[in-house]
Amino acid sequence: AAIVTGGARGLGGACAVRLAEAGRDVVIADVLEKEAEETARRVSDLGQEALFLQTDVTDSEAVTETAKRARDRFGRLDILVCCAGILGLEAPFMDQSSDQFDKVMRINVYGVYHAHQAVIPHMLEGGWGRCVTITSGARLSATTQVPYGVSKGAVYSFVGALGNAYSSQGVFVNGVE
Repeated sequence: AAIVTGGARGLGGACAVRLAEAGRDVVIADVLEKEAEETARRVSDLGQEALFLQTDVTDSEAVTETAKRARDRFGRLDILVCCAGILGLEAPFMDQSSDQFDKVMRINVYGVYHAHQAVIPHMLEGGWGRCVTITSGARLSATTQVPYGVSKGAVYSFVGALGNAYSSQGVFVNGVE
């Protein structure tokens, strides 16, 4: 079974469908109910089970509950794909507030952190797991996307730090630009 944060639409939705094509049941962890239902239908049409769990990735308890419910439903957690993220306000640096910066960091960085914290223990218990996070080459972004670039730089570092932390136990953490 796989959990895809931000799995309702866009890149996350495409990942959810691709995982279903590969024979995986998919948990769509997102806040977008209408879009998630459409993606869940596409997963089901491929013969795999889809479970939408409304999940705010900035809330560690909500993410932990999503992982627990997914594990209870499928008996295992094999894959985590972290796609939840926002670009935020595109504006010159001096026109961006600290609140705007904080919002991007909470979703893009803390969302990844919470997801790994919630899922890795289940993977270690099962002796196997793959975590993939969209790091984005935008960590080198334009001056109108400073919060996004900083957030993706942090995610890139996070993935690097965890990359081999659990590999001897069968759990790998990787990033994709």
